[in-house]
Amino acid sequence: MPRLYPRTNLDLVLQTRLSVVTAMSGSVGALLITGVNPLTAAAVAVAATAGGVMIGCRLTLPHVAPRGVVAVLIAVLVLVVNAMRLGYPAAACLPVVLAATWSTVELARRVTGLVFRPSTTEA
Repeated sequence: MPRLYPRTNLDLVLQTRLSVVTAMSGSVGALLITGVNPLTAAAVAVAATAGGVMIGCRLTLPHVAPRGVVAVLIAVLVLVVNAMRLGYPAAACLPVVLAATWSTVELARRVTGLVFRPSTTEA
């Protein structure tokens, strides 16, 4: 069925936010199923989501690509949930997964020649 209205930027923003919330709630559900206490599951999901979005934004600089950010976020959440499912504590697996993802993103940016470094002097 054809769209009755033109696609706007607001549609993309809403789709991205919905994807982030869905991924985060899915990871909380997966952690709860594995037996993690609810407060820890929520804290891990929030921290992994914040880190995953920051890493995704860094990967797609200088213009943020929402699909790329969501893909990185889902990869981070899957890795964190699987590490915790295997028995690693949240305090150990979350920093390791975020650091490994950050390193991989930086390596990918440098291999492809994207070494853009934003600074405060640029307008």
